[in-house]
Amino acid sequence: MNQGRNYLDDNLKSGKPISELNVYTYLIESNEIEDGWTIQKYTNQSHERRVLLVNIKEHKYIGYSEKGTYSNKWTVKVDMPYVKPGEYAKMQAIVISHMPDKHTVFMDDCISLDGIRNWDKQISKGYKYSSNYSYPFLSDHDKQLKLKELVDLNEVEFKYATLKDNSNLDKVKELLLSEGITHEVMLNENEKTVQIKLPDLVKI
Repeated sequence: MNQGRNYLDDNLKSGKPISELNVYTYLIESNEIEDGWTIQKYTNQSHERRVLLVNIKEHKYIGYSEKGTYSNKWTVKVDMPYVKPGEYAKMQAIVISHMPDKHTVFMDDCISLDGIRNWDKQISKGYKYSSNYSYPFLSDHDKQLKLKELVDLNEVEFKYATLKDNSNLDKVKELLLSEGITHEVMLNENEKTVQIKLPDLVKI
């Protein structure tokens, strides 16, 4: 059962469309349609782990996966490469409306500039910052930040931003600050990756 659970987690993090997720050890609790959007709720066979997904056509989705046995602490994975204005906000509002009260959301993978901005916007949408922090990696695929000269860019898929030289961290900080991002930026020296000190979000 743990193997199946880890497989699902890996698929969520890989960015695969929902239709390709292997949920053979998960039980689908519900499959609803709301305003043309599909809301799918899963639990594993011992009912100790919950996954909540919202998706539409073209395999765009937002997935929330609970960490721990009914901990009410959720990590989020987003796969929306092409979005229409307001589409992401609508999807997010729908999935949040199906989540338990007073849940906590944290980021444990990589995050883009738009992802950081959206994280901060949640303060005006019924969340508050927690005193706990997560340390997601900055994504290397962010055209707005113009990281190409500073990182070893992976041309195939989204990866963590790996600096060509550790001294480039200051330049990355400057780029983020110029975009209004004031969260602490850190260097994982062993891997030359950039991490953002991001406060967890708690639903009020």
